[in-house]
Amino acid sequence: MKEKNINYKASTLDLSNKKITVFDVDGTLIKTVEGESTVFFDMMDSLLKIKSDRNLSAYPDRTYASCFNLNAKQLDTKTKKNVYELIEKEMNNFIESTYWERNSTGEIYLEKAKKEKKEIVFLTGNWESCTMKKFSICEIELSGVINSTTIEQDSKMNFLKRIIGSTPKNEVIYFGDSEYDQEIAKKTGIDYIMVK
Repeated sequence: MKEKNINYKASTLDLSNKKITVFDVDGTLIKTVEGESTVFFDMMDSLLKIKSDRNLSAYPDRTYASCFNLNAKQLDTKTKKNVYELIEKEMNNFIESTYWERNSTGEIYLEKAKKEKKEIVFLTGNWESCTMKKFSICEIELSGVINSTTIEQDSKMNFLKRIIGSTPKNEVIYFGDSEYDQEIAKKTGIDYIMVK
């Protein structure tokens, strides 16, 4: 019964005054698979020969890139890039061998934004290659630009600020699934919808 109420809310959301709709990906459009972060931390710890804090929410920007950057400070730029690419490869292997499914509530919001011809932007703290692979597996049409954090640009909030740009803040809405997503929406002054 509760799921029906959420879907009703999603289908009746008024987007008429919105120009840009920003969608987080993992947990919002595609259901989270708990083992994904374990693969990341296992690979990073092994390659860097460290024992890291495995709570992603303990890192300031809560992205794989920001976590890696904090733990790989000792590496030169070239080595850092090579190690990050090795982790990306392992993450893609995990995605290919794992069952992924759409989040039906997030999907309703996305379809509504498409139907109303809103500008759609995807924002993820994961690799772009991983996100594209998940979209393909879940058969989600790539109807907007993917903004993916990297080791050079590891903050979702900075991406969000660039996405907003000179657009009036009341014309932008962000769909996410975490308190961190909610926090960065609040800090940038835009509306936020928590997707469950």
